[in-house]
Amino acid sequence: MIIIPARIGSSRVTKKMLRNIKGKQVIQHTVNNVLRANVDEIVVATDSEFIAELDLGVKTILMTTVECANGTERCAYIAEQLNLANSEPVINVQGDKWDVNPEAVVKIHGYLKNVLPSEKHKCMITMHEDITDTELHNPSIIKVVVNNNKRALFFTRCPIKGGYKHTGIYGYHVAFFKQYMFYYKSRILENNESLEQMRVLENGGEVLCPYFKGNSGGSINTEVDLLRANKL
Repeated sequence: MIIIPARIGSSRVTKKMLRNIKGKQVIQHTVNNVLRANVDEIVVATDSEFIAELDLGVKTILMTTVECANGTERCAYIAEQLNLANSEPVINVQGDKWDVNPEAVVKIHGYLKNVLPSEKHKCMITMHEDITDTELHNPSIIKVVVNNNKRALFFTRCPIKGGYKHTGIYGYHVAFFKQYMFYYKSRILENNESLEQMRVLENGGEVLCPYFKGNSGGSINTEVDLLRANKL
């Protein structure tokens, strides 16, 4: 299953999921590109009645009675509501990743198939790609440092030597959510930079982070991103 968390609140771009890019809302662009991957059922998870009422062409679940700290927690909630089996693979594509590359979604789907049954409860999968100098100094772009075994060592918004661009797409199995929700929530590593994957690393979990050759697509993090998207 592919879950697209689409939270309406945003401190930097007001109601960004509903903002317009060349005649379509941000969330509609994201859904359309994920549909092109054609790998699994898609569900949009939102806390907004406005988004829930849109005809996005996929199933939408309204989450007005539950508070989630990040997209992974929203995926965990949806998996529980749908009573998904522990072995069920889940791909998380953030709703503001409007021009997400379908090939990146396909890659994550392929990596999930190769996770051993004994590893499904502790393995988060994402990817890294080449980064430009401009992106390296952009705090909206998440950077990741990986080791020789394609495991993530650290994620940050700051410029970091040896860092790559983080694709912002996640893959896991439902069994992982049950582990994640019991992990200690860091006040420093996770909260300071709002990076949910740091909770996994701090609690001794693994984040598999293979290389993605290409551009996985951009997100709408600022008003400048929105202006740039409309000029593309």
